[in-house]
Amino acid sequence: MHAGNVLEFQLQPGVSIKPKVDENEVKNILSGIYGLKCVSIKQLNGYDDFNFHVKVSDECDNENIKKINKDGYILKVINSLDSQRPQFFEAQNEVLRFLGKTSICCPQPVQNKSGEFYIIRTFSSGKHIVRLLEFIAGSILHQVPTSVNLFYKVGKFAAQLDQALKKFHHPAYDCIKSVWHLESAPQLSKFLYVITDETRKKIVSEVIEDFPKRVLAAKSRLEKGVIHGDFNEQNILVDEKDNELYVKAILDFGDSQFGCYIYELAIAMAYMMIQGKSIEAGGYVLAGYNSVRKISDEEYNLLKTCIAARMSQSLVLGVYTSIHDPDNPYILTTAKTGWALLVDFWSKPESELLEIKTMDTGNVLASQLQPGVSVKPKVDENEVKNILSSIYGLNCVSIKQLNGYDDFNFHVKVSDKCDNKNIKKVNKDGYILKIINSLDSQRPQFFEAQNEVLRFLGKTSICCPQPVQSKNGEFNIIRTFSSGKHIVRLLEFITGSILQQVPISMKLFYKVGKFAAQLDQALKKFHHPAYDCIKSAWHLESAPQLSQLLYVITDKAKKTIISEVFEEFPKRVLAANLEKGIIHGDFNEHNILVDEKDNEFYVKGILDFGDTHVSCYIFELAITMAYLMIQGKSIEAGGYVLAGYNSVRKISDEEYNLLKICIAVRLCQSLVIGAYSSMNDPDNPYILISAKGVWALLSDLWPKPESELLEVWKKIVDETADWS
Repeated sequence: MHAGNVLEFQLQPGVSIKPKVDENEVKNILSGIYGLKCVSIKQLNGYDDFNFHVKVSDECDNENIKKINKDGYILKVINSLDSQRPQFFEAQNEVLRFLGKTSICCPQPVQNKSGEFYIIRTFSSGKHIVRLLEFIAGSILHQVPTSVNLFYKVGKFAAQLDQALKKFHHPAYDCIKSVWHLESAPQLSKFLYVITDETRKKIVSEVIEDFPKRVLAAKSRLEKGVIHGDFNEQNILVDEKDNELYVKAILDFGDSQFGCYIYELAIAMAYMMIQGKSIEAGGYVLAGYNSVRKISDEEYNLLKTCIAARMSQSLVLGVYTSIHDPDNPYILTTAKTGWALLVDFWSKPESELLEIKTMDTGNVLASQLQPGVSVKPKVDENEVKNILSSIYGLNCVSIKQLNGYDDFNFHVKVSDKCDNKNIKKVNKDGYILKIINSLDSQRPQFFEAQNEVLRFLGKTSICCPQPVQSKNGEFNIIRTFSSGKHIVRLLEFITGSILQQVPISMKLFYKVGKFAAQLDQALKKFHHPAYDCIKSAWHLESAPQLSQLLYVITDKAKKTIISEVFEEFPKRVLAANLEKGIIHGDFNEHNILVDEKDNEFYVKGILDFGDTHVSCYIFELAITMAYLMIQGKSIEAGGYVLAGYNSVRKISDEEYNLLKICIAVRLCQSLVIGAYSSMNDPDNPYILISAKGVWALLSDLWPKPESELLEVWKKIVDETADWS
């Protein structure tokens, strides 16, 4: 059936294709056709079909049902238009049965007493196909709290489904078209009379004009297969395991078709962006999908148009259908959010949207580096007390402001009184209240990841601060201050001394290196999708982009050295194939917590996971060596850090050869960003606390031949071989 015919049939004013069926008919169908005795009926959401969740007794007069499904069944009565295509439902049943033999969970079709998977039955509204599917327990995604982790899993599941269906074929998929297939988007022009807002009508017109020119023109070059075709928040079934939501199953194969794989991704991204109320949400769906099936450059370039086409289909057909079915709340569920998102999305240049796939560092830098712009929060002690009381149910008894680069950090002590059921025991050492700068507060998904990594490490031997839930069960909240919107977090305080406060020793530096490697090893078992795409000016690989900040360095000799370092780094380091994983990213003297035992200092814990990301392990080591060489005021100090790290994770020859440049890059980052930040926050002594020592170290390190440095460091590694 040609899509055009489908449209012409649907667009007859006053024509309704939805079945008319009551509960008595449902019971009669179950009994007479399927041999099941109904004990409860619940009508479910449906666009133009009728769907019922039915539960039945243990009695069964159907030899084709071997075991009653304890969770019940879904009885589907199909609209009169689609009921004219029985071959398509035959294909749907076959695809469900095929997937039933794979790892993909989906509803299985049930045979009636005559052995059929569907029948055509006459109702007062006409002839309609009737089907019965096994019900799967769980929650639809629309009903659960959204998270970037879940969006990532949705994308991954969609790709896994597409991969599984590469081995399936049914001839019905070669010829059946539908108004909901993405390729039918240009025919939305016949629906535009239902859109009264001229701005919205103009946008949809632009989308459906762009679609055939760009997407259909490229169709022959795009990879194709059988796709689900409607990965939306109502069709994705989720469940919980270990306090984390996962995608359990996919429902409703009513739009399954033979189509381009990029359509599957674009459809999933469109709906998750509406559900997540942000364009960024789509980036996590994309990341998950791309982790299973790599997206080609051509597919990337068509994403914007394909996503906009699906949004347009959903919104325009929703308005049209609501005219004929005004009492169905399901139809316009996402209309308000959807229109706002489409207007915003379509106005953005394609290049800007594609940057979201990697959360390009340039955006971060551009935002940070506006002269005169401060991202630091403005907050006083009264607000701190109010936050502790109203949000966390804690009564503050003392407040001490701690060092912070562009966040506000407070060590607060509280009384034993607690009005927060999520805090099982008040921490006697107090808490750290963190109010995040306005730039990083735009990335809530990153703080979600931070909380998850801290909770993960809390189950290992690595000591780090544990996040605290608010009275509402949230680990992060967004609060408006006089300086704007800022994320607020609370962490348990850990007693000890920061490394910067204690006497230095080479033994302690060795232990720091060892601890850094142990942390990297522990994090090999952890993953969060936010770490796949978020970049920062402080990540080592972002260093070359700091060249745009060199105007803050007035000394010509110093500027020359930094320019040389930034120029060499991408040629040597970024071009190398190095082992990667999640790293802490900021092992400095203020983030390393030490304590004393038997008159000897040891590393107790690690603080501040604000620069955690997926990167090269050598970057973790280089960053740690850089800071402890500053602290130890010698190049040799770095050798002891290296020796400790190497005792846990062996350094390759290639990594050894890149140490000098990586260390120099971190020193340059510290100097350039420090000089820039001090311009916007001149009263903050923490920012330039180590600048003098950094310049001295960089001036000594950079002129030295690599071979000379490696000789010094490797000698220390050999001499400390028995320290472990």
